[in-house]
Amino acid sequence: MEAVVNKKVKLRNGENINIIGVGLQRIDDENFLVEVILAAFYLGYRRFDLSYYYKKESLVANAILRSNRKREEFYLTSAIDSQSVNVNEVNIEFERILNDLKMSYLDLLIIDPSKGNWRITYKVLLELQKQKKIRSIGVKDFSLEQLIDLHKEFKNYPEVLFIKLSPGKYNSPLIDFCKKNNIKIQAMHLMMKGNVERVRAIQLLAMKYESTEYQIVMRWALQRNIIASPQVFSLISLLENIGINYFKLSEKDLKEIDTLNYKKNV
Repeated sequence: MEAVVNKKVKLRNGENINIIGVGLQRIDDENFLVEVILAAFYLGYRRFDLSYYYKKESLVANAILRSNRKREEFYLTSAIDSQSVNVNEVNIEFERILNDLKMSYLDLLIIDPSKGNWRITYKVLLELQKQKKIRSIGVKDFSLEQLIDLHKEFKNYPEVLFIKLSPGKYNSPLIDFCKKNNIKIQAMHLMMKGNVERVRAIQLLAMKYESTEYQIVMRWALQRNIIASPQVFSLISLLENIGINYFKLSEKDLKEIDTLNYKKNV
C-alpha cells in the first residue's frame, strides 16, 4: 500500500498536491517548529500549510532554512486576504509573503474573501500564476454562487476550494459542483474542532478498525480525496497520521461517515 503521506491528487492545472499535509498554525515556538519540520520530513511529509499563519511566514522560513532542505522538496501553501483596494496593493502583499518566506514562488495561495474585493485579488493571482510565481490558486469559503460568478468573469475555476468540511457534511450541492468541475476540496475543521472523539458512530468505527477516532476521519478524508492539513500539537500527532496506512474503510463505512448525523451521535 502506498504511504499515505505520499498520496497525491492531480489539480485541474496538472499540478500534483499531497492529500495529507502538516498544519503549522498552532506552533509559535521556532525551535519546536524546526523539530516538527525535521520530524515530518523524516516520516515522509512534504506539504506544509501556512494558510492560517498570516504574517508569520518569516518564522517558518527560518525553520525551513535550519532544516537544510531544498525548496523543491517542499509544497508550501499560504493565504492572502482580499482587503487590498487595487492591483498594486495585492502585488505588494504578495511580495511581502515571498520575501518573508525567502522563496521565489508558492505552490498554492489561497484567497480569504472575508474583507474587500476578492475579484481584484483573483485577477492579480492569475497573472502571478502565468509568471510561475504561484503554481495553483485556491479560494476560501466561496459559495456555489460565488464560484459560478468567478467563472463568468474569469472563464476559469480555482484549483482548490478551502471550506469547513467534516463527517456528515460531504454530500452537498457545493461538493457535487466541485467534483463536476474538478475543483479539489481542502477541509477546515475536519476534526469538528476536537469533538470527533465524542461521536458515537466514529467511536464504533475506531473499535472496528483498531484505530483512533482521529485516524478514522483522516482515513475517510484520504479515501474521499479531501485535502487535509491537520494541526500539529505534538510530534506524536505526526505519527498518528502514519497509522492510517494500515487499514482501509469499506464503502459502506465511508457512506456512513458521509451522511453522519452529528446531533444523534453525541
